[in-house]
Amino acid sequence: MRMAARLLLALLLALPAAAAAQWWTEPPPLQIRLWTDKPAYRVGDTIRFSLAVSRDAYVTLLNVGTSGGTTVIFPNRFHPSPRVEAGREVTIPAPESGFALTLRGPAGVERVRAIASEAPIAIGEARDFTAAVEAARRRAAPGQWAEATLAVEVRP
Repeated sequence: MRMAARLLLALLLALPAAAAAQWWTEPPPLQIRLWTDKPAYRVGDTIRFSLAVSRDAYVTLLNVGTSGGTTVIFPNRFHPSPRVEAGREVTIPAPESGFALTLRGPAGVERVRAIASEAPIAIGEARDFTAAVEAARRRAAPGQWAEATLAVEVRP
């Protein structure tokens, strides 16, 4: 009888520890995917970007153009909220948004950088985007920041 009581007590004590171990498991790190419908475009073409995040996140999309200038593509005045829900595909610009992104050139490679964070990213008004992004990345907790870069060839 004592043996059965000890076994029952050991099982009862072990259950909360196993449940706690599952409850405290770290979630997988935040991930972001970025793509377009084709790898190369011509000067004057319109382009749409698509993205998705693995967890709800705040997203910023930056374009380093062939001219060398950096532009915030998303959020924008047509889609001012940077919040993106997990698993939802977002197209920029959205078909119903009433605007288009036109590749102006010169020919070369556009670099688009997608940044996702579980905390808001305040870089839209920054003069030095690179420094602002780096400062935000340093403040992010491990697993709560993700980036994806896409190179888009722009032909004459």
